Amino acid sequence: MTLPIETLKRRPPAPQCDVVVVGAGLAGLVCAASLARVGRRVVVVDRAKRPGGRLQTANHQGFAVDLGPVVWDAGLAELLESVGVAEHGLVALSPRDAIRISVVGAEAPPTLPSALPVPGAVPAPSTLDAVRRLYEAPPRLFAALGEVYDEWSRATPDQIEQWRGADVASWLDERAFEPSLATAVGRSAVLLGGSSDASLVVLAALARALADGAPTHVTIGDTPVAGARGVVQALVDMIIEAGGELRLGTRAVGLGLDGGRFTRLATRREETPFIEELQADRCVFAISPADLRGLLPAEPRAALDRLLPATPPQRELAVAWALEGHVQAPSAREGDDPVVIRMVAPSRGASADALAAGGTLVWSTAAAPRLAPPGRSLVRATLPVPANLATDVDALEERVDALRDALFGLVPHAADSVVWEHRWMSDHPAGVPLRLPTLPMLAPGLSGALLATQEVAVPGSTASGVTAAAYAGRAAAERILADGSGVSAPAAEEEVGAEGADLLDPKGAD
Repeated sequence: MTLPIETLKRRPPAPQCDVVVVGAGLAGLVCAASLARVGRRVVVVDRAKRPGGRLQTANHQGFAVDLGPVVWDAGLAELLESVGVAEHGLVALSPRDAIRISVVGAEAPPTLPSALPVPGAVPAPSTLDAVRRLYEAPPRLFAALGEVYDEWSRATPDQIEQWRGADVASWLDERAFEPSLATAVGRSAVLLGGSSDASLVVLAALARALADGAPTHVTIGDTPVAGARGVVQALVDMIIEAGGELRLGTRAVGLGLDGGRFTRLATRREETPFIEELQADRCVFAISPADLRGLLPAEPRAALDRLLPATPPQRELAVAWALEGHVQAPSAREGDDPVVIRMVAPSRGASADALAAGGTLVWSTAAAPRLAPPGRSLVRATLPVPANLATDVDALEERVDALRDALFGLVPHAADSVVWEHRWMSDHPAGVPLRLPTLPMLAPGLSGALLATQEVAVPGSTASGVTAAAYAGRAAAERILADGSGVSAPAAEEEVGAEGADLLDPKGAD
């Protein structure tokens, strides 16, 4: 049947909503849930056919394997509850109870994991041995290191803001510590999971938590839908029940602007070439800066590049093992039951072996038994991979072998208990969790558009990774709700051009 040409020419008016959110990761879902539950008309679009972004859970032979991070910053549970999601299934972990450190080198078997050697994190009898083994430094440094952590833990909000943007290395240079103490402070950042360019603000937050014994990490717990998918599903349910809409498998391909102000979003469903328009008062970009660059017009993109220069994506290698029986994580203390084992190279003369970058073993089922069938265990390992080696099959295989050897070196009988092994790569490694976001919230040069991603610097927040993304999503929603009219403060929205642009740069972002 051939349709009349008049029918083909008719175009229905573009749907109208209050806010369109680009990206159905944690930031986008938190933003949409915050707005929908107070009556805003919200539409979320994402090029993927499943929500959650990096928070994906793969089901295999009865196991629920989280493909994204499983250990996150503090505050996420409370944030989810603040947007109406109480049944999130997250479990609080105290670092002094959950994290252990093992020295792994190419020339020797891994040391039995020890408690985190920072003030307040280990009992007195094991303190000196931990300092000698992990710092390779005189025990007297432990007292001086304690004074540094005490200063960090007692920092006022004003001091925290002064430290925002400062890294450990520059702070050490400014304080002019003796070389041995500066080395010990830098080593402590590595033991906590960061590096010499770790954020001083986040280290201060961890020091406070270590001093108080308060939980600072959460991991996926037991929910009806196991793994990270349970958190994502709870947010999606909240959005739908509140009248919001999700358009999955839908790619954002261009922006409609009027005098530099956002008016509509051009989208395209993956299975059709036709472009649709979605009108909205505001737009929240809850996607990575790399994806956002492909969507922005030229001048706003240049402004974004000035704020956050493009860098090669960092990669992370992940391996999961299903084990027969209850395979418990080892520890130097009897009766101890850690969840996370940080693997670090020797502090001096570290070889350039595969694990020199620092890997992490996570006993997922220690905190969330539902992730595995009864009588079985699930262990995950992650390792940062340099960008230039991310496509080198031999180099990746070497690192998988190193992770496997580390696991079997720590738990020898695990080698006979393996049911299956799977590996994958991620673009967002957990290898640098102690860096603070750096982007402002307002999209540069786009009036009416906000950014909500883990790179956004939310005032007063020391979160990183997916938790930072969640905070950014809620902050974007709060800004829109406080605004009322959907128009940001004029002083904060400087135009950088792009006036009169219409559906520019149809390359696709999310």
